[in-house]
Formats: sequence, C-alpha cells, structure tokens
Amino acid sequence: QFEGAIFLIRNPFHSIVSEWNRKLAKKHLGEADNSHIKTAGKEAFGTNPGWRRSVISLLQRWKLMVINYVIKSLDHPILIVYYEDLKRNVMKEMKRMLHFLDFPFSTTDMHRTMLSGFDQFHRNHSDEFEHYTEDQIQLINGVINWVIDSVHERVQKDKEIHIGHFKSYLR
Repeated sequence: QFEGAIFLIRNPFHSIVSEWNRKLAKKHLGEADNSHIKTAGKEAFGTNPGWRRSVISLLQRWKLMVINYVIKSLDHPILIVYYEDLKRNVMKEMKRMLHFLDFPFSTTDMHRTMLSGFDQFHRNHSDEFEHYTEDQIQLINGVINWVIDSVHERVQKDKEIHIGHFKSYLR
C-alpha cells in the first residue's frame, strides 16, 4: 500500500524514439545501429513495418501508464514530473520530489548528487530526422488530446496536477 506516487512522464514522440533506439542498441546507453534507417532511407522510415508496430504498441503503453498512474489513482496524491523539466532543471525537480516525499535534504546533499555524475545517462543525438508519418503524428496527437481531457477531469479534484506540459507535446 502506498500513500502517494511520483509519476515521471516524457513526451510520447520522444519516448517512442528513445525506446526504439534502446531496443535496437540492446543497451541503455549508446546509439542504435542506423542500418534500419539505411535500408529504407530517412524519407521512408515512418513506413517501416517494425517501426509502425512499435509506434502503436509503445503509444498504447504510454497511454496505459497515464491511465493507471494519473487518472485511476484518485485516492492518492500524485506528483507529475515531466522528464523535460527534470533534464532542464534537475535541482528544482529533485527538490520538488523530495519535498513531496517529505524527505529531509540539504543543499549540500543536492550538490553532491549533481557532482556524482547524475547527468551522464543520456544518448547522443547525432542524426536527428522526422521519424513519424503524418498519420502517426495525428494518432499520437489524438492520444495526447485524450490524455489532456482525461487528466483535466482529475485536475478538478487535485489542483497539484498541471496539464500545460501535455499540451506542449502536441505537434
């Protein structure tokens, strides 16, 4: 039994690409082999059958996480932490999380955490291109809009949840 939860969420457009790369690289760090791009070309990447299946299944997983951890957890307080905010301002977001958990901390502890290499777990993005077809963008935007509407209902009950970031995920 828990009294509350921290829910870390990432833009689904980025999380799908990230999970695709993680699967292809077969490890958490490092870049995926680009052979899947070279076979079809960047222009046709979105039509790759494996990619199309992954978009649908990973988007469904993203939606289910929001349903289960944000929408259905009405009985418990929840702190939504947006991955993009965490990357942009680790100290501020860590303080928010520790405060939510009612966990004592000092500024010195926070600085030690940052000095320990907290930010080393990211892939390099050397070859960015549009992964999604127009249909896939519309599908993902539809799910994001559904999430905005569904979370908005919860916001009426819990003023701590801010849905503004979900809107920024739309393309």
